[in-house]
Amino acid sequence: MRSEQIKTGVERTPNRSLLYALGYTDEELSRPLIGVVSSYNEIVPGHMGLDKIAEAVKAGIRAAGGTPVMFPAIAVCDGIAMGHVGMKYSLVTRDLIADSTEAMVMAHQFDGLVMIPNCDKNVPGLLMAAARVNVPTIFVSGGPMLAGHVKGQKRSLSSMFEAVGAYAAGKMTEEDVKEYEKVIQIAKEQGCEWNSGDSLDYIYCPFPGTLFFDKKGKVTSGPYYEKYCDYHCKDLMSKLQELIIIRQKGKL
Repeated sequence: MRSEQIKTGVERTPNRSLLYALGYTDEELSRPLIGVVSSYNEIVPGHMGLDKIAEAVKAGIRAAGGTPVMFPAIAVCDGIAMGHVGMKYSLVTRDLIADSTEAMVMAHQFDGLVMIPNCDKNVPGLLMAAARVNVPTIFVSGGPMLAGHVKGQKRSLSSMFEAVGAYAAGKMTEEDVKEYEKVIQIAKEQGCEWNSGDSLDYIYCPFPGTLFFDKKGKVTSGPYYEKYCDYHCKDLMSKLQELIIIRQKGKL
């Protein structure tokens, strides 16, 4: 296993002492170390629910015979960064995410990875990192945010921009626009994940499935994520064991 580089042999005593300092047991360190890269934070609405998915992923890894080790990936909310200097800092985060994730994986020699992204900078950034480090990796997207409703009609983030335009054209009052503002909050309470608007999220979040990093047609929104994550993590551990056998035979 790759992780033997940091946990096996007398010469790795200092490395192991730091792993013990983190609370890991001998049993946990004897297993494959699986990095869980979580984009959870408290500033991007589409990432607010990823902590629950991360915990389900970690439980699935443990059940399948691995030891999960979680670390974060940064995320910028395009919607909040929009309209001011912050927008200049959004696109570049793809490379920051890829570079920082590569650094973490190579520095700590993880045996496999589970990526938990949810927006159009995090998904490609983590895909880039996965391609660079070349270890068994799967993606578990948070799934789509449900639509809210205004006057019985479904509304999303895209509707916010349309409402602002309608107000500028004199077709909506400020009170009408304020009613639209609450739609995303309602959607969040129903199960908030990738943004409920016509954005690149709807291309990038399902995209890993086309590259076999993910199961096609699957999302983790709502009450399904625990079963979904458990299945995926068992699948990852199975692939990891196959790769270890291939490496031991000198074919990789």
